[in-house]
Amino acid sequence: MDPSTLETEVDGDGLVLKARGETGSHSTISLNERLQLKGAGDLAQASVTYEEGKIVVRIPKSALPSQPSA
Repeated sequence: MDPSTLETEVDGDGLVLKARGETGSHSTISLNERLQLKGAGDLAQASVTYEEGKIVVRIPKSALPSQPSA
């Protein structure tokens, strides 16, 4: 996958990931996935990177709704 093609978009309570690339001389890949994150809070704070062949999604705790104390 070509890391420079990685795009993210917040869509309500989901995070949409899109990317393209090649796996061989004649094989191409196209990624278009939606991660459903109900109750995740402000997903605009999420970061998405491509590291060592893996897509890494990071959502800071401050973006998550606070949990009631037990």
